[in-house]
Amino acid sequence: IDKIIEKGNIISDFPYSRPVYNPLRKLNHEYRTIYVDNYILFYWIEEDKKKVVIARVIYSARNIENIIK
Repeated sequence: IDKIIEKGNIISDFPYSRPVYNPLRKLNHEYRTIYVDNYILFYWIEEDKKKVVIARVIYSARNIENIIK
């Protein structure tokens, strides 16, 4: 959990430093990702509110396409 919090602090300071996640189908948000050990944090940026929203923390071996919408 400490590593996830640490990565969350990094993306709050530099939210555009991570790549955009490009799935096979269109999503409601432009997700970005950051890896933490065996997990992937999915987040989007609310520019107008100056806020980063961490939407999901998913085990990397899972089928991501079926989970992220």
